[in-house]
Amino acid sequence: MSLLWYFIFGYAIIELEAVRVEHALGRIAEAGVELVSIRRDSYTVVHAKVKSTDLKKLRRILSGSARVTVEKYGGIRALFWLLKRHVVLAAGALLALLAVLVISFFCFKVEVVGTETISPQELCRIVEESGARPVMLKSRIDIDAVERAVWKAFPDLIYVYASFDGVSLVVEVREGVPVPEIYDTRPSSVYALCDGVITEIIVYSGKAVACVGDRVRKGDLLITGEYESNGMSFSVAAGGRVTARTEYISTVVSGADCTELVLTGKVATERVMLFLNNRIHLSGGNPFSLFTEESRVTSTLGENYPVQIELLEVTYREAEAVYSEEKKQAVVTAAKKATYQHICSLLPEDAEVCAVYSYVTDSAEGIFITLTVSAYEQIGARGGALAALVPRSAE
Repeated sequence: MSLLWYFIFGYAIIELEAVRVEHALGRIAEAGVELVSIRRDSYTVVHAKVKSTDLKKLRRILSGSARVTVEKYGGIRALFWLLKRHVVLAAGALLALLAVLVISFFCFKVEVVGTETISPQELCRIVEESGARPVMLKSRIDIDAVERAVWKAFPDLIYVYASFDGVSLVVEVREGVPVPEIYDTRPSSVYALCDGVITEIIVYSGKAVACVGDRVRKGDLLITGEYESNGMSFSVAAGGRVTARTEYISTVVSGADCTELVLTGKVATERVMLFLNNRIHLSGGNPFSLFTEESRVTSTLGENYPVQIELLEVTYREAEAVYSEEKKQAVVTAAKKATYQHICSLLPEDAEVCAVYSYVTDSAEGIFITLTVSAYEQIGARGGALAALVPRSAE
């Protein structure tokens, strides 16, 4: 407690030098002046700590018999004297204290803790939509409303707690354990989801009725759950992994123009006047059915006036449509790419494309592009799910 008292009212660390140090310390004790942290450095020198209020009294007691030197002042009182001598430093300290006090009333950041499968960005968006945004007064943020909004957006959470940590709003959540999958143990069989050629079949339970290399159609039995072995009948929930090579075929018709204009060398000229965005024919003309056109301004009247007139010379060059193999290939390539992307969107996520074939046929109706995509995929499904299958087609 005495050390705290020294700190609050201030103290001084002194060096006391006297020929008879013990006699000086005795006089100090008799006068009721308390010294603490006394350390003797030599036969005539002692260091100690004394209250700032007892310093003058100490010097008066030892006047003429000892030398008292103050090495350092300390405590709150010393800090006050320092700030009193340095007004700018005191003002800066006061402003810093006020700034810290003002900042403590604001929330500058939203933090999310405990997410596993939930996106932290999505959770932060929900928190901000509930009214808790960065750089807001803490008093304007309703913690209960934040928790309710998170519960409403993610009802599967088992724990939500929002609190302030300094200048941050921390939202702590705990996600629930997902319900384990309950496997159906009722007797059933495995059927084909689609047409294909079997490349691999692994039986977990039941008995395989198809072999590698067999071509099966949608709905064919692959693994049966009703079978006999060694004179005994079994009825189980069939299961297994059946991989097949499947094909997706799509045909598209492109009516795009595969010709390009080639100049014949014949040229015609027309002169027109452009007035208020209207073209007025003056002379010449265009006798060609297929042509390219170039315009050139020959003169301008009233250039710096609100209304101006331009005289144009239009040059027409005769052209003829010539079949272009490059243009056709560009059309075919674009059609193949679009068709391939469409077929890939029909494939299951675990499917693996193994081959792509294309056929191009010209006709009066346009260009027919047929694309065949072969893929390895899992085609087995239990019989109970077969009724819910949706036919898949690349058409």
